[in-house]
Amino acid sequence: MTGLLRPVTSLFVILALAAVIHPASAQWVNISEPGRTYTDFAVHGSTIVVTNKGGGGEALITSPNLGQTWTFTTPLTTRDGRAVAATSTGFVTNLAGQVNYTASAAGNDWSDVPGPGSNVTTFFRDGETGRLYAGTQSANLLTSADEGATWSPTSLVSLDGEITWVHARRDTILAGYNQFGGDTFLSTDGGLTFIDTGLSSAAAGFVAENNDLYVLMSPFVSPTASAVLKRSTDGGQTWSDVTIAPSRGGIFGGQATPLRQQSLLFVSGQSIMYAPNDRIYVSHDGGASFTEMSENLVDAGARDSAIRRWQIVGDDMYVLVVDNDDEAPTSAGFGLYRRPLTELGFDATSVSTQEITLPQLGVALWPNPVRDRATLRLDLPAPGIVTVTTWDLLGREVSRAALGSLPAGSHDVDWAAAPTLGTGMYVIEIRAGERRVLRTVVKAE
Repeated sequence: MTGLLRPVTSLFVILALAAVIHPASAQWVNISEPGRTYTDFAVHGSTIVVTNKGGGGEALITSPNLGQTWTFTTPLTTRDGRAVAATSTGFVTNLAGQVNYTASAAGNDWSDVPGPGSNVTTFFRDGETGRLYAGTQSANLLTSADEGATWSPTSLVSLDGEITWVHARRDTILAGYNQFGGDTFLSTDGGLTFIDTGLSSAAAGFVAENNDLYVLMSPFVSPTASAVLKRSTDGGQTWSDVTIAPSRGGIFGGQATPLRQQSLLFVSGQSIMYAPNDRIYVSHDGGASFTEMSENLVDAGARDSAIRRWQIVGDDMYVLVVDNDDEAPTSAGFGLYRRPLTELGFDATSVSTQEITLPQLGVALWPNPVRDRATLRLDLPAPGIVTVTTWDLLGREVSRAALGSLPAGSHDVDWAAAPTLGTGMYVIEIRAGERRVLRTVVKAE
């Protein structure tokens, strides 16, 4: 398993971005290039990368100036663009056909890298730890600690067929499938183990800064047309309903986000923003009351469209509205929208932030697979007390080695557990001070 980094605290820095002229009227503004079919987007600095369902070498579209002008990237394949996420160094994307690429911060210089081995439905990056997550159509959740260069499976394997949404903060992960009856899963140990929360047909989850958990249900059948927002204040042991405004109902009365589409769900203190589909509701009193804030967004009707992705950049909120089958073009009103946070009632100074990722603890292990002996190379960004713990795939600790206090820099140490273990796969946990990295290793005969 690739490394998983644990932060000491949440640090914040306001992104310094190019000035953007906002409209005088309070509404969402579509900044898409006309005639395209956007399927996902990500922003790094002032660069936006959009995946496009166009084929013919048009899988990725890039804007260097936050949507003022657009251009195609260097043609990669004739496949459709499926999903994209921003990393600390650039972007990672998945194109239909199990092809994955990463790029520089400018959205160019793309190169093929070993992919997850499955079509990705969604990416998520935890800004506090730097971990990337990928939900896939093959029912498992993957993670990467090296900005998408390599991927490893978490222990989550859904019986429902897909993972369509994921949200994480530090070692807490929520993930699920928005299909009728689809499960919602929770991990509090960085993905080593997951439990089924018992919440079904959810379209989004959110781990708040105070560790409260939120899950937005997407019921296909319901007595009313209201989506149900669940909240847990005890780590997922119990869940209660948050009072929310009614939303549009479709057939059988239930409000459902289209299949394979996640929803907008964002929590900051007492403020909550959610969108069961393409209608946005905002509360600033902890969910006691909500106001619709969908001015100028495309209105496709219940079940026909959803906000697939959202991202806060500087003083603005960006949202991507897509239809049920990712087929509707931007010329029909779908696509990427932008709106100042202040128009939504949020204090831009407090929420338009990006958590700083701590300098990473570098870990390499060789050979892998290992027979009798293996070496761990530790690149410590700061001095720290180092321990190396080995776990089997059932989550049982099988060895622990205390290396004592090591100075910053590169250190080669023996993986002492190697000669004592039976054949199979193991997880090595390396802790250096308040940083943590996980690696998978195969013990050969």
